[in-house]
Amino acid sequence: MSDSIIKQELNDELMLYQTDSEKVHVLNPTAREIYDLHQDGNSIPEILAKMQQKFDIEDTQQLCNDIENCITQLKAQKIL
Repeated sequence: MSDSIIKQELNDELMLYQTDSEKVHVLNPTAREIYDLHQDGNSIPEILAKMQQKFDIEDTQQLCNDIENCITQLKAQKIL
């Protein structure tokens, strides 16, 4: 995470403010979970396993695609 990001919790969502670009991002609970797990150093397979267990999801391929897409978007926005 960039040093220019300020985090603010909004109930179960997370607001990220990039001070250098003055952009605001609000992560919904699912994106926040992925963000937090990634920030904790988890790999995509580890994130997949933890989310599958937490949310009791059976379709692991779709979940894996969603996790990869979320991480790609967060990296594109320079949040990760």
